[in-house]
Amino acid sequence: MKNLIYTSILLLLLSSCTVKQMASSIITVDYRPYSQSGFFITESNSVNFEYTPLSNVQSYISTGYEKEKGDEIPKKEIDNVYGNRYEGKIKVISATAQKAVDLLVDNAKSQGANAIINLKITPIYSTSSGFSFIQGYSASGMAIKR
Repeated sequence: MKNLIYTSILLLLLSSCTVKQMASSIITVDYRPYSQSGFFITESNSVNFEYTPLSNVQSYISTGYEKEKGDEIPKKEIDNVYGNRYEGKIKVISATAQKAVDLLVDNAKSQGANAIINLKITPIYSTSSGFSFIQGYSASGMAIKR
């Protein structure tokens, strides 16, 4: 009986609650560069001017890596079973909400739009080993011509 009590107490001590470290972050998207170039952008779905709707635009960006230029994988290094065994220089590119909006605006401009309304920016979360982190961002809106 004593062994059972000691074992129970030991298990309680070893499986005590852990406290996660507090983390905070501020994510800002600066709209000033767009407005300074004459491009109108708003999160509102209604505006007080006439417009022609062109399309729904969406962008997605995720954190990943980029190979250095001129550092291509030789044909003999490609493995059909395990994929590429690349050992060259790589650069990690972090996904940001600003980059997702930049892609969105570029896409809208390529269609002749000079504004985006109903802008929505959504973080894309990923979970690994019990920790959640932002893997990327998606942005969407309606491309319009004022």
